[in-house]
Amino acid sequence: MKGPSPASSLLLLLLLLSPDPEAVLLLPPSTTCCTQLYRQPLSSKLLRKVVRVELQEADGDCHLQAFV
Repeated sequence: MKGPSPASSLLLLLLLLSPDPEAVLLLPPSTTCCTQLYRQPLSSKLLRKVVRVELQEADGDCHLQAFV
């Protein structure tokens, strides 16, 4: 299994360093296939526990993972 892509690493870093964790996170259109399923912002407490995020490009069935 290869490591996270530079884009997802940067996205996670920006999310963790954001001064406003409740702010809307802008994702490229190619990663929004399933993001419409959950529209409520995640709590700051939960976001602090995320250790890895994988984003899927729009190339098939939706498959989103977050490792908490």
